[in-house]
Amino acid sequence: MLDMRPRLYFDFVDPGSFLLLLRLDSLGVEYALDGFEMRPPTAPRVEPSDPLWTDYWDSVAAALRDANVEPAQPRRVPWTRKAHELAVHAAKAGTPGTERRLVERLFRAFVEDGLDLGRIDVLVELAEDEGLDRTEARAVLDVDRYRDTVDDRRRAAVERGVRGVPTLLQGDRRLEGIHDVNTLRAFIGAD
Repeated sequence: MLDMRPRLYFDFVDPGSFLLLLRLDSLGVEYALDGFEMRPPTAPRVEPSDPLWTDYWDSVAAALRDANVEPAQPRRVPWTRKAHELAVHAAKAGTPGTERRLVERLFRAFVEDGLDLGRIDVLVELAEDEGLDRTEARAVLDVDRYRDTVDDRRRAAVERGVRGVPTLLQGDRRLEGIHDVNTLRAFIGAD
């Protein structure tokens, strides 16, 4: 059976992706999460002092504050490959709901706490906080167990027309960028 739930494509260091996740949650609709690594390793990292980044961060930060999130400007914007690998591990090794809880925790760790999601020790701590085995999480990340899965998911998303985050897909329709709750409601047909 074809899954017709809306699919949110996100990256953990994108505050707009976190905002869209919170807005979808406020609608009480069921949706799928698909990680999308915007800057795979070897691509240049975002510089936190880059005016494009700071302007984007500041514009999203105001909306996040309205959602009771207190953003902390990060000192570093890391590659997110390992964070995406950890989310795949949570989906495969955790109990139902573990992946969803971990995804939100990873967003909060970056957006609110300013933690470096490129560091394996940070990711292992967060995994353990969400009930995953610490030793197994470290082993998974140390050996790149889900690197190919993360790459394959990114490739599949690009084939579906995803060019950036946040992107919401439902069937053959696409909504890119940050939108208010009314626009989201209309897009997904939630009443």
